[in-house]
Amino acid sequence: MRTKKLATVVVSIIAATSFLAATPDAGATASDPTGKYHPVTPSRIADSRTGWALPMGGVRRDTSASLAVAGRGGVPGSGVQAVVVNITAIDPTSGGWVTAYAGGATKPWTSVLTYPKGWTGATTATVPVGADGTIRLAAGGASVQLAVDVLGWFAASSSTVAAGSLYTVNEPERWFDSRYEVGGSRLAPGEGIGIPLSLNESGGRRLTAMQFNMTATGGYDRGWFTAWSGAGEPPSTSSVNFVEAETSANLVTVPVRRIGADSARPGYGQYAVHFENTSNSSAHLILDAVGSFVTDPGNVGTVRVPVGPTRIGDTRTGLRFPQAKVGAQQTVSAAVPSTVDSDRTHSFEGVLTAANPTRATFLTLFGAGEARPTTSTLNTKAAHNRSNSFVSIPGCLTPSGATTCTPGLSVFNQSGSVDLVLDITGRFELTDEAIAQVKTQSPARSGAAPSLAPVAGKPHTLN
Repeated sequence: MRTKKLATVVVSIIAATSFLAATPDAGATASDPTGKYHPVTPSRIADSRTGWALPMGGVRRDTSASLAVAGRGGVPGSGVQAVVVNITAIDPTSGGWVTAYAGGATKPWTSVLTYPKGWTGATTATVPVGADGTIRLAAGGASVQLAVDVLGWFAASSSTVAAGSLYTVNEPERWFDSRYEVGGSRLAPGEGIGIPLSLNESGGRRLTAMQFNMTATGGYDRGWFTAWSGAGEPPSTSSVNFVEAETSANLVTVPVRRIGADSARPGYGQYAVHFENTSNSSAHLILDAVGSFVTDPGNVGTVRVPVGPTRIGDTRTGLRFPQAKVGAQQTVSAAVPSTVDSDRTHSFEGVLTAANPTRATFLTLFGAGEARPTTSTLNTKAAHNRSNSFVSIPGCLTPSGATTCTPGLSVFNQSGSVDLVLDITGRFELTDEAIAQVKTQSPARSGAAPSLAPVAGKPHTLN
């Protein structure tokens, strides 16, 4: 492995806007494992091309296949609320989509992965696990070969595994772009980058995983990048796939490696994550930091609560979006329905799909009424339906001067026109300890934007 060395990225992970009721219901306690995250070393657990754990030849159109996840790839045999899996569609003969849901459940009218004919690419999805320890993968529109890698799992209330991690979402921030760094060169096969991190470990906190939107662009041929902690050799998995002359994005959760104490910052620990081109073709890599997972004896952060999956917006039908394609440089917004919200909600997890785009474009999802970040959520090209997962703090759709907040999400389209589909798969709720900290800065559900940690200037710190 040839690793390009970056300057130390000492990063501040913050929880941004939080809209709180005056007296929210009781939340997760420090001893409650529910909704806390456990990373695993990425590993492949299924591949239909060889008939391993999925039907040989792929999942056929309008059918579903069961995939056992409990007790495999580092996931325990019980006490699992949901698994985080990277699902890759491989060279489909026609455009289609994949729906992922819990074993034993009714198939929802949502999707986690949408793909055009002949495209190989992936989406990372958080999928509820059935009582039998399985998930189901259903193919719509076309039969498809699938490969599945497991990245981690969220604990159920019955979990007996200690030290789960709390989540903190950021406003997306670009940390690396090979088009403008490391000499502006593409990452060649076997070439990678390592990103050093530093965390304030006061109270016994430890960083366990980071969340990035990985984007591959400018590829010369088919290939992929792999993200992992950097311990040992890279796993035999892929994190984002690319093909010639296309741009592809995937939201990934990456385990980190603790190196030791940070000698330059007393009380801080040093960590690292690594990204490598493990294919045979060169491409550019872009990394946008989205969030972090930290074990914290003080229990300040958010825990995952499963929702649905539930479709909350669709421009094709007029569901909460205007019933029309979104034009170039336009932004549309959708209110988040109360059926997927709670008085403790801090952020939402879901899937954004671009349908029937007229030209190459990118989409950016963000909180309604908030400033649009200078990053992208999803990339696609003309006539290619694509999807990507997201985690976002909602903004307010409430008219100016109102004293309450109607939570909403907005999507910006860069070029051409495109239909949008928005599904919610979960929410992250503040713990009691996090609410107490937020309330010292803003006591009401008023639209203020308190932070769970101070925002430092660059270089940032993991406070």
